Amino acid sequence: NCFREAVGLDPSFARAWAWLARSLLLIYVNDAAQPAATLAGAREAVNRAYELQPASVDANLAQGYLAYAGEQAYNAALGCFEKARKLAPRDSQTDRERSLISRRQGKWQGSAAYIQHSVELNPRDSLLLTIQAGIQNELREYPALLKTCDALLNLAPDSEWALGEKVGAYQHMGDLASAAALLPSKINENDHRLFEAKIVQQISGRRSDEALGSFKIAIQKLETG
Repeated sequence: NCFREAVGLDPSFARAWAWLARSLLLIYVNDAAQPAATLAGAREAVNRAYELQPASVDANLAQGYLAYAGEQAYNAALGCFEKARKLAPRDSQTDRERSLISRRQGKWQGSAAYIQHSVELNPRDSLLLTIQAGIQNELREYPALLKTCDALLNLAPDSEWALGEKVGAYQHMGDLASAAALLPSKINENDHRLFEAKIVQQISGRRSDEALGSFKIAIQKLETG
């Protein structure tokens, strides 16, 4: 609504048009009540932003998000984000989006390279580190994953997800002792990543009865909501 108000007050406000487009695309992706109208509104806003300032970072980013999230035109989106990167080479979000698109296309090494560059530009961005951790896990780069988890835990020491990923990395490396040393003595089944790591630890340690008990707790939780 704020962006709509902004462009209503000043129809030449290109950046507001670009951000209006991005906000509408976010609504569209997250189950808009009227998806066709929402996407049409986003497309109109992108076109207005681009008409007003075709050489701006915001306009090219908005165009990239439209191609990526609205039209699933991944190669076109990559081209838009590359234009934005040239306009703002120190902006980490351009390579973040190129990483996500490359991952969706199954180009894992390219995805890893893009997110690595993005993290180098903004090493204290927990979202970037979370994306990087997920890619490293898929590529089975567990020593690198441990370092990324440490960086995440430095930013958010209470992150159960990051701790669970670190435990999982040690488990994949066969270092069950290090994994066990990290696992808390009490784990709530709502902490899904840690609870999963707990079950893997029990199975890997051949503690079948404990693993069955953990599965029962998880099933009861699902049944009771």
